[in-house]
Amino acid sequence: MGPDGLAHIEVRHPRDLIGAETGELLEKALGTLRGVDWAAWNAALGRLLISYDEDTLGLDDLVEAVASAESDHIPVAADRAAGLPQLEAETRQLVTLVADLIGAAGATVAQGLRLPAVPRELVAVVAMVDHIPGLRDRLRRAVGRDWADLAVSAASVGIDAAGQARLSVLADAAMRVVLLREASAQRDTWQRRAAELPREAGASRADRVDATRAAALPDGPVERYARRISTLTLLASGAVALLPGGVRRAARVLAAGSPVPAYAGREAYAGELGRLLARRDVLVRDPGALRRLDRVDTVVIDARALTGGRHVITHVVPIDGTVEDAWEAASRLVDGHRGALPTDEDTGGWALTVPQPPTP
Repeated sequence: MGPDGLAHIEVRHPRDLIGAETGELLEKALGTLRGVDWAAWNAALGRLLISYDEDTLGLDDLVEAVASAESDHIPVAADRAAGLPQLEAETRQLVTLVADLIGAAGATVAQGLRLPAVPRELVAVVAMVDHIPGLRDRLRRAVGRDWADLAVSAASVGIDAAGQARLSVLADAAMRVVLLREASAQRDTWQRRAAELPREAGASRADRVDATRAAALPDGPVERYARRISTLTLLASGAVALLPGGVRRAARVLAAGSPVPAYAGREAYAGELGRLLARRDVLVRDPGALRRLDRVDTVVIDARALTGGRHVITHVVPIDGTVEDAWEAASRLVDGHRGALPTDEDTGGWALTVPQPPTP
C-alpha cells in the first residue's frame, strides 16, 4: 500500500490475459466503490493503482474488491484452470527453507538414535524430473511454476532427510536463504520506490507491451550442460541396469548425474545479484531476467534512456566576463531544449557555438 490512501494491488491472473478493455473494466468496477477516487491498471507492473479514502475503505476491502472484479471480468483459459492459488516466490522459498531445517533436524535425530536410513537410490526418483526432457516444464504448466518447483523441492528434501543426507539438505537450505533474502530485499525496495510513482490516474496507467520473441530463447551454458549430462547419464544408467544387480547401481548413476547443482549455482548467483541491486534501489520486476544473463550475447543501449535527453551544464570557462555571467547565460540557452541546441544569439548577445581557436 502506498502512503496517503494510494494502494498497489497485484492482480493474480496472468498479465497476458488482461488487455486494454479488460483493464478498463477493472478500473470501472473499482471506481464504483464508495471512497475510491480513481483506479488505474498498470500492465507493466501487473497491478491496479487505487487512490482511496482510508477513513472509508480498508486495504482488505480493496483486495477483496479486486479479486471479485477479476472473477467477473477476466476469463481463465482451460489450460490454466488448475484451481491452485498463486504462490508468492518469497512464500515458496520460506516453506522450502523450513522443510530443509526440519529435514536436517530429523536426519540428525535419526542418526543419533541409529535408525535405519532409506536407500539413497530413491534420490533417482526426483532426479528423473530433470533428466527426462520437458518433464519439469509439463509439471509447471499443469500446476504453475512455483507450485511445481515447491513439490519437487519438498520431495527431494523428504528423500534426503529419510536417507539421513544432512549435507544435501543443509546445502539446499543455504541456497534458500540466498533466494529468500533476494525476494525480501526486492519487496522492501518496491515499498520504498512505490512512493515515487505518480499519483494521477492518467500517469499511473500503462498498456501491455508485446514481449513475444521472434525466435525461441536459445539455451544458455547451464541448459546445454544439463542436456548433455542428462543424455550421458540416461545412457550410462541404462547400460548399468542391464548388468546383474545393476538396478540399484543405475539409480545411483541417475542421482550422481543430476544437473541440479548447475541450476543451483546459477540461482545462488542471480539471487545475490538481485539482493545487491535491491540495496541500490534497483527494482527488478522480472527476477527471471537475472537467470537469463548467461544467454546475453548482444547489448543495445538507448542513450536517451540513460541521459533523459536533457542537456546538463557541468562547467563553464568564460572568455569575457565573469564565471557567474557565463553560467547564467549558458543555463538560459540550454534550459528546456532536448536534442539539437539553438545556435542563434539571445537578447543578451550570447550564443552556443563550437569553440574557435583565438585569432593571432
